[in-house]
Amino acid sequence: MVRTDGARVRQVLDGLAENAVRVCPPDAPLVLSLRAGHGGDPEGTRAVLQVRDGGPGLSEADYAVAFEPGVLGLRYRDDRPVGVGIGLSLVHGLVQRLGGGIRAGAAPEGGACFTVSLPDTD
Repeated sequence: MVRTDGARVRQVLDGLAENAVRVCPPDAPLVLSLRAGHGGDPEGTRAVLQVRDGGPGLSEADYAVAFEPGVLGLRYRDDRPVGVGIGLSLVHGLVQRLGGGIRAGAAPEGGACFTVSLPDTD
C-alpha cells in the first residue's frame, strides 16, 4: 500500500495510457503494471507504476526530452497521430507534485516504457 493522491495517480495513468493507445497499432500490446518498491528503486519508493507499449517507440534522443513541453509533438506531428505535445510534461508535473519521479525508455514490447516511482505522502 502507498498513501498518495489517488486522483492524481489516475490522471498520470490516464495520460500515459492515452498516449500509448494513440500511437499503437490495433494488435500491439499495452501493459500496465504496478509493483512494490525495492532496493533498486529511488530511495523512498513505495510503489512503481509502468505503462509499456508495443508501438513505434521513441529514439534515445527523444527519451531525453520526452517531458519537455511541445518537443515530441513538433517532432512527430507529420509522422504519427500526436496531440499538441504537452501531455507528457503535464504527467511529469503531476508526478513531481506527488513527490515521485518518472523516466522514459524502451519497452520490452518494442515501444515506449514510462516508469513512475511513488513515495508515501503524509
